[in-house]
Amino acid sequence: MKVMGVVRLDLSSCNFVGSVLLEIAALCRRLRAVVLSDLYTQRLTDELLRKFTALCPHIAHIDITNADCVTDAGMLSVVQKLSDVS
Repeated sequence: MKVMGVVRLDLSSCNFVGSVLLEIAALCRRLRAVVLSDLYTQRLTDELLRKFTALCPHIAHIDITNADCVTDAGMLSVVQKLSDVS
């Protein structure tokens, strides 16, 4: 089952593990904006962010406020792969 109509999603302050984030991404492949700030339990990492955006190639806005484990290099690698970022 895919959730085709979801283009904006706010997951700020949610409490779940990284595999759940990837399941959400797989179901919402048309996401254009996502808020991943202040996630609990699973730290948002370069690798998790890369996998998430690989599943959602239409992302144009990502809020990763307080994602202390995402590095500049990790963010740059994600941005370079996204097609809708200008």
